[in-house]
Amino acid sequence: MRSLIVAAVAVVLLGSGALSSCSSSSAKTPAVLTGIEWHWTITTTSSPAAQVEVAEPSHYTLEFHPGDQVSIKADCNTGTGTYTAKGSSMTIRAGAMTAAQCPPGSQATDFMAKLAAVDSYLLVDGRLALELKNDAGELRFANGSIPTTTLAS
Repeated sequence: MRSLIVAAVAVVLLGSGALSSCSSSSAKTPAVLTGIEWHWTITTTSSPAAQVEVAEPSHYTLEFHPGDQVSIKADCNTGTGTYTAKGSSMTIRAGAMTAAQCPPGSQATDFMAKLAAVDSYLLVDGRLALELKNDAGELRFANGSIPTTTLAS
């Protein structure tokens, strides 16, 4: 009798979607991640402990697209790549990038190296944090997309 009740509850929960974390849709990238131009604002590192602000956040951007594609702007260079996001895990792989020599003081090399070391992400209060492997630190991003509004006549 007890196993019959447990089975009935499981059927109800599955039917209602309450246990949907087991479904294949959980592997899809959250819509809140895509369609936004993310501006790199701060890097924190754990060893040595440091926090470095990005001088020109609009020069270092990511835009995630459906189909696991990402657009990358690293100062004077642009390109594309791929990403995987499953649960809170994430990897980013740069693909074809332009190879211009950026001006002195550019953080492009550091940005690209850290993107290659991403292993998870977190979205909090409209901001994106990309966590680095081995708890080495994180890259923080702000939503740089300008919201569009329609004014009533």
